[in-house]
Amino acid sequence: MKVEIAKFLMKMMPSRPTYNAKIFNQESFRHPNFKILNGDQKSKTIIEWVNKANQKSFEKPFEQYFPHFPFYKYFRNKIVLDIGCSIGGRSIYFAEKFKIKAMYGIDVDIESINAANIFIQQEKNLNARYEFKCAYAENLPFNENTFDAIISHDTIEHTRNVKRSLEECKRVTKKDGRIFLVFPSYNFPFGGAHIGMITKTPFLEWFFSADILNRALNEIVSEWEEKDQWYKHRSDINFGRWEKVEGGIGINGITYKEFNMLLNKVGFSNVEFIRMPLLEVSFIANQYPILKCFSNMIKPFLLINFLVDYLSHRLIYILTP
Repeated sequence: MKVEIAKFLMKMMPSRPTYNAKIFNQESFRHPNFKILNGDQKSKTIIEWVNKANQKSFEKPFEQYFPHFPFYKYFRNKIVLDIGCSIGGRSIYFAEKFKIKAMYGIDVDIESINAANIFIQQEKNLNARYEFKCAYAENLPFNENTFDAIISHDTIEHTRNVKRSLEECKRVTKKDGRIFLVFPSYNFPFGGAHIGMITKTPFLEWFFSADILNRALNEIVSEWEEKDQWYKHRSDINFGRWEKVEGGIGINGITYKEFNMLLNKVGFSNVEFIRMPLLEVSFIANQYPILKCFSNMIKPFLLINFLVDYLSHRLIYILTP
């Protein structure tokens, strides 16, 4: 019954994935319009995707989430890892802007990593050194104390084992380094469950578990025409199952309370949590600053820990090993 109710609500504001040759999403590699391209055409499209991702990082920079941290001073000449780098647009933006010495990036999707490497091989005006690898946060292919810093944006919620991912971050970061994590709680009302490809209905996360929404999504996708099946989620058999859902929305359902419990188990010398209300750093708020008045109104409520999951734009942490 819950699955049927969730499906009904999803269909009230339906969405359908579209392919855009200028804007990347991970499933774009599977679309027939990309697959029929020859090698040179694919490279040209990939370069356009990376450039667009780089541009989006200027429009909504990662450092917006950490308004009081001295990024220019801290990151200059540092060795940095980007966990969940996708095709590398944000990694390159960050490294070039803050004059990083070496930027490493990992992602579980080999096609995204190949795209990042195609870009850095052809782009001649990069100052930092880059290395992109296909890898998992739960098993980082680096030695202990390798990095001065780790950055990660909208990735922690996708890891199969959050505790192991935190342990690995701590292991590869120098003792005086920093780990910058930004990710949505499962209870983020405008996409915490990552079902935007099928619905724009908000607040579903507040009333349905990740498993229920996952099942509802899969049933709706099964009704799609064949031409839309390119967007259907692929279960990744390389590294086990998600903690709460096996496929579909591909998230672990992490919340503020659960994440803090895991931080305590792993043990960090310092944990700083930055309270940031809904919409404060969103693309739409950047376009329409009046929406930040709404953010300012709800900001005091973030002092109540119970409401953090529901009213935070992202969960934002600076961790010191």
